[in-house]
Parts: sequence; structure tokens; C-alpha cells
Amino acid sequence: MVCLSTDPLNLWDNDSGIYVMGPNASPDSPFFGANFWQDWERPANMEVYDINGIKQVDQGVGIRIYGSYSRANAQKSLAVYARSEYGKGSFDYSFFKDKPITSYESIVLRNSGNDWNGSVMRDGIASELVKGMDVERQAFQPSIVYINGAYWGILNMREKINSYFIAENHFVDPAKVNILEGNGTVTEGSNADYLPIISYLNVNTLESEEKYLKATEHIDINNYIQYQLSEIYLNNKDWPGNNIKFWNTNDPDFHWRWILYDTDFGLNLWESIAYTYNTLEFALDPSGPGWPNPPWATLMFRRMVTNPDFRYNFITQFADRLNTNFESKRAVALVDSVKNLFMPEIDMHLARWGMDFNFWYGQVGNIKSFVNYRAGYMRNFLRSQFGLGITMNVKIIISSPGAGKVLLNTVIPNVYPFTGVYFQNLPIKLTALPADGYKFVRWEGSINSNAVSVDYDMSASPTITAVFEPASASDVNIVINEINYDSSPDKDTRDWIELYNAGIASVNLKNWVISDGGIETGFKFPNDLILYPDNYLVVAREMSAFRAVRPEISNLSGDFGFGLGNAGDDINLFNSNGNIEDWVNYTNNSPWPSGANATGASIELVNPLADNNIGSNWKLSSSGGTPGAINANSFPLEIPENIKDEKSLLDCFPNPFSDYTTVRIVVPGAADYKLEVYDLQGRLIKVLADEFISAGTYYIDWEGKDSNNSKLPGGFYIIRLSGFNQVMNLKVILTR
Repeated sequence: MVCLSTDPLNLWDNDSGIYVMGPNASPDSPFFGANFWQDWERPANMEVYDINGIKQVDQGVGIRIYGSYSRANAQKSLAVYARSEYGKGSFDYSFFKDKPITSYESIVLRNSGNDWNGSVMRDGIASELVKGMDVERQAFQPSIVYINGAYWGILNMREKINSYFIAENHFVDPAKVNILEGNGTVTEGSNADYLPIISYLNVNTLESEEKYLKATEHIDINNYIQYQLSEIYLNNKDWPGNNIKFWNTNDPDFHWRWILYDTDFGLNLWESIAYTYNTLEFALDPSGPGWPNPPWATLMFRRMVTNPDFRYNFITQFADRLNTNFESKRAVALVDSVKNLFMPEIDMHLARWGMDFNFWYGQVGNIKSFVNYRAGYMRNFLRSQFGLGITMNVKIIISSPGAGKVLLNTVIPNVYPFTGVYFQNLPIKLTALPADGYKFVRWEGSINSNAVSVDYDMSASPTITAVFEPASASDVNIVINEINYDSSPDKDTRDWIELYNAGIASVNLKNWVISDGGIETGFKFPNDLILYPDNYLVVAREMSAFRAVRPEISNLSGDFGFGLGNAGDDINLFNSNGNIEDWVNYTNNSPWPSGANATGASIELVNPLADNNIGSNWKLSSSGGTPGAINANSFPLEIPENIKDEKSLLDCFPNPFSDYTTVRIVVPGAADYKLEVYDLQGRLIKVLADEFISAGTYYIDWEGKDSNNSKLPGGFYIIRLSGFNQVMNLKVILTR
């Protein structure tokens, strides 16, 4: 909290809120009149104190009445700026608990706009509903405001949307940010990169993949989809012809992203049954009025839905969010939690502005009715608009509580058993996510498979169990997979190292150490950080430098502090027990790839399961590398699959083994099958079986020998089953 005062003793007892006072002003003075439009800037003699009475000598404040039509309300909104001419130009304070930001250029104390004489919380609730989604949202904190000691009621503290808001949330340079509104009107920066997109959409529909890719080349589609479905769910009818903002940066690789703000028209503001309104149809209207949905405002969305891939992605993500963020019981509980924040203070606020408690309470009830019924109506709108099948329940069970979770399309439910509602014949995708110390074993129920990721066609309502088991040390395989040791001047991320989980167990990296020497001199991961199988993590020497160039990379940790040598260096990875887990001693001499120096290229493993201390297993990447993603030079270990039936099973016991392991295969139909052993370089070691067999269960022993009956050295091997239009791989460990 911040207190602005000409009187350093003039503090209050409240332990929440932000306290704002202007010199020689009172709530009834002309300063607060509806026609006051200028900045009020702090005089040179004003002092700044935090809530504990500690003087903030390096911060200064300017205040401005904020908003458009809401300025006519008796209670004004205020924008509060950290003026650089008074000091460092930032508020170094964590105003919002749900964001890790510790420094702000400005904040807004908002009167709730159109909802000022309603619930005073609609826009804040909208922001809370989309928390965790890939949507730019203003953090929300109800605050009690005093001006020169006089009670000014409740104003909602929010982030102010400008280039600094983008920089604070995305680690980009505010001087490079472009912010547009409406049909491409410039707020900050330039619209030169946006207007060609609109020109293309004006003359092209996007049924073909070629046209769709061209139109979306510079659009963050995931963000755009989640932004659109959020506005549609909320029934914000002061949109899309108004209250639309989006941004990018001058970096040619950066995509346009949309910002959710000023949603006060939504959530049953004007009608008590607004949840019945088909905002999806409204957002696709090709000939809406000048306000609120003129043709230019619906153009992009209308063009996008002509593409099959976009339609599937939009429908699937909407269904995901109706089962999670917007799920009725969750949303009602969220509204109640926000209401409870207001309850201790709402009587004083309403009395200050001559409002009625019963009316306010009724407005809160209208919001609860909206979120309680909206999901059901939205599913009907989706079915009608896109010709979908009937709704079906998906039930997901975890074999042991706390053993893991499941990624369902784009969401990870937190509570199991989980039941969600999806559409018949619209496939869903499930990915098993073991908890720390566990491994995924198989799917049971409507799906029988040991593949980590599976698709289900939704021909019937499924019940699916994800079976997890405790992992052993041999299931852990964290690999140093990519190294950037000499960035180019135009993409100076500084040094970074990419880790890849090539094992079958999830690993909590807390207290692991990465070092260019011993365990005592390296970087220790300070917090819980779960690295799931087949996932990546970038560890940066300086996160601020890395983020300035690659702000889209979220799987990031650091700062590791030490530098990586251009001519070569050691990189050692120690687990939490202090044992070395992986190491690389790279050079820039053959057989190691050369050419990374000063070019910005990284070096990366061609196969993440190969020995990363053999230089020929590494290749030079393109400039900037592929941090946090599959390597550009990587080839898939698995043969591309065309899965006809998910009921085959491949496993073995024991694993690891020293003398022999018994391989079990369960096949669903008669066909030609091969059971083969490969090493990690993809070389065929031995054919265990190659014949036509009928459906059933079969057992085959392998003694850890090659095709010449010679004993193999200890290490990792791959047992591969192919046949019946499917391929399955099983990693085994031979110990000697």
C-alpha cells in the first residue's frame, strides 16, 4: 500500500487498501468535479510513506482522473503514476498477490465504470475468472481510499494498460511495444504490422491451410482464441466494436496478443437473464450495427471460423474452459469469495455514495445466476453454430490420490475424479502427467494403452483411469540437451542451458544444482519445479536478458551466474542427493559442431537419448536456437504412428535387468508383428519375433544379447513392437 500525504503523521488504522491524498483538496472541491481533466502532480515538498509509516524517499507520484464516460460518476477513478522527475519512476511494491511483479510504473484506482452503481465488482470478477488462461488480464484488488483524510469509498486497484503494463507482465522493452485499439487505431507505437493482416482478411476466407497460415503468421492464435471465448462467455455487449486492445513488439518474430479489459457490460449488468443471450452469434454477425458489433469488429473472427483447424481448436478450448475456469460451481464460489472481500466495507461505501444495500446484494445475485447457468447455454450455442453432436460426460480417475494428473486437451484439472462435458464425435486428447517420484504405467477403462498421450473419439461417454506407480532411480533421465554459449549481438540472451526429461518419471528439480565445476559453486534450483517426462526447461545465466529477447518462453529458471566458455566448458548436473545426474564436456573442435561463436547459434543433441558426451551426437542449430522446445535437428525415436486401435500393450519385467527380462505383448487382432531391440542411436540390435500371430497375450524372454548372441554392454535400449497399424516403444535398462 502507498500513502501520499503532505502530513507524514496522517496515516490510518486500516490494514488493507491504498490511501491517496492530494494537497489542499477535499472530496467536494472543484478538483474532483466532472469537468476536471488535467493531471495533478505532486508538489516538490510532498513526502511518500508506505502503510507502515516508512518514508519512500525515491518515489514520486502524479495523479490523474481516469476513464471516459465513467468520469461522470460522482466517485471518480484515479490513475496514479510514479513520476520519473520525482525519483526513479516506479512503485517498488507487490500490489497484487497473484502476480510476481514487484515494480509498477502506474496503477489505476477504478470506480467500476458502468458497474459503479451496480455490484462494483463485475470487471474484477471477469479478471479472476480467466486467471491462469493465456489472456492478458489486469490484476484486481479492492481498495479503501481516503483523500486528505476524507473517506472516498471503495475503488478497485488495477494495473494500467500501457506499454509499461506489457513490459511488467512480459519482460519486453516498453519502448518497443505497439498497442492498438478498435480497428487498428494506434495507442502507442505503430500499426504497420497489423494493417496488412486486416487487408488480407478483407479479401480472403481461410478454408485452405495455406491461407490460414498466411493470415495467422503474426497472430498468437492460442491467446486470440482464449480472448474471444472469454468475451463471448461473459456476454460483454460493449464489445467487439469497443473496448478492444491488442499489442505486439517491434521484434519481427513477435505475434499480436489481445487484452481483456473493461468487461463491466457483462455478467448480467442490464438483464437478469443475460446468460440466455447468444453472444457467439453476436460476435459472428456480418452486418451488426455501428455499435457494439460493426462488421469490421467481427471480420477477423468470421474469417477464422472458416478454417477447420481453427474451428476445432476454438470449440475444444471453449469446452475445456466451460469445464474448468467457467464451470458453474467453481464460478459461483469465486463470486462469493469476491463478495466476501467487499462485505466488511460495503455498507460504508454505499452510505458514502447514497446507494442501497439491497440493490447491491441483488446485483451480486444476478452475477451468481449468470455464472450458474451460462455454461449450459454456451454449450447449446456451440452445438447450434457449428453443428456439433450431443454432449457427453468424460470421467477421469487417478489410480492413487496425488500420484499424477491428466492434461485434457489444454487444461489440467486439479480435482479427481474429474467429470467434464464434451461433444460427441469431437475427439479429446489425454496426456498423463506423473507427480514427482511417480511414473505413468497405462490407461484403463474406455482406453487401454500404455502410450503417454492418447486420443479418444467421443463416440460414447468414457470413464478413463490413469494408472501411476512409484518410480525408481532408473526411471529418471534428465539430459543436458541444448547449450547456448555465445549469443549474437542482435539476440543477446546471454548463456543458457536446456534440460530435457528423457525419462519416464516426473522430477522435482528443487535443490538440484547445475554448475561448470563442483556442486558447491553452481546454481541451486530454489523452489519446487516439476519437470514432466518429454518436457523442457531453460536455465539462463541472466533471466532478464533472456526474457528481453525471448519473452514467450515460460519454462525458464535461473540465474545460474557462471559463464560458458566459447572454446569449451564443463556442465555438470547434480541431483538433490548431491549425485551427478548428467554432464557434458563440450568443445568447438571436431567432432563437436563449430560455428556457434558470435553467430547466436546453439548446439543441440540430435537424439536426446544419445550419449551427450560424444561430439558427433550434437549439431549446430539456427541463430537463437530452440530453447524450451524440440531441437531443430532432432529426429523422432518412434516411427510415425497411424493408430487403428489403442488396445495393444507392451511391457517387461524386471526393468532394469541383468540376466534377462520377460517381454509381454498384448495384441488386439491377427496381423504380422515385429518385436525388435534398438540401441539409442537407432541401430537394430536384435529381432525377437517376426511372424503372423492372432489376438492374445504373448511372452518372450530377452537375455540382453545381440543378434550374434554376444552380451551387450549395460545401458539404455529400446524394445519396439510394430504391427496392426501401430508402433509402440519401451525403454529398458540393462545393468552389468
